[in-house]
Amino acid sequence: MLLTAATLAGCGKTHPVPRRRPTQAPAAKVSQAPTVQANPASVEGYFDGFNADVISGWALDTTKPANPVTVDLYDGDALLASVPAREFRQDLLDAQKGDGYHGFRFRSPPA
Repeated sequence: MLLTAATLAGCGKTHPVPRRRPTQAPAAKVSQAPTVQANPASVEGYFDGFNADVISGWALDTTKPANPVTVDLYDGDALLASVPAREFRQDLLDAQKGDGYHGFRFRSPPA
């Protein structure tokens, strides 16, 4: 089973992580580990939100923290994208959420 944004939002283990805003955005660092299909019972994460430009959040399989999970993003019943949660976020590392490579960002579609 793939993790969906709906699952992530309703899994009961969502935890926002306070984010510090850097003065200058560093180059994105991305994990090279393969993505895995996660069991929703072992997933922890948070849907940060969306706007006209981006859909973002983070997801972590607590049983396999070194492997990024895939987040399926839906608009109703239509699958928009399957996005690997493998971007580095310092706030996740500071909060001891695996190695910090559990963020996802997806450019919002124009429609």
